[in-house]
Amino acid sequence: MTTPTPITADEIEVLRQLEHKATQGEWRVTIADEQEAWIAAGNRRIIDCDELYEPVEANAALIAAARNAVPRLLAAIDEQAQEIARLTRERDEARAENAELRAALMPFAMLDDDVSGVPEDADVVSIYCRDVSFHFTLADCRRARATLEQGGGDER
Repeated sequence: MTTPTPITADEIEVLRQLEHKATQGEWRVTIADEQEAWIAAGNRRIIDCDELYEPVEANAALIAAARNAVPRLLAAIDEQAQEIARLTRERDEARAENAELRAALMPFAMLDDDVSGVPEDADVVSIYCRDVSFHFTLADCRRARATLEQGGGDER
């Protein structure tokens, strides 16, 4: 058996149109004898299968099963497409947030270079800017730099 090629959006649309135009309702197979079978929906005979290739019963069963599955398969495709779209939006939002956080973290990570004269084992560094004080450790600065240097989620 060969590997099927992925179904295209155009093929899905054709299936959707065919399903809409075809006889609605549950299709079932009726076997009259070894050479005669038919597919029906309700009391209506849809397809006479007496000229199908052997095995007639299996071929007719596949036709009916495929017809009955198409609406559910199309619904599953729609649900998956919606989930993919939702996950894509969330990924794009997370990437944007990641870029903003990395940009905000960069000056803090670079402070490690700017605090010359501060002892290596200093517990807290305080910076005063516009009447606001910021307190952090050099380890915080180094951790910020290490995070930025290792990437942090911008991979595609």
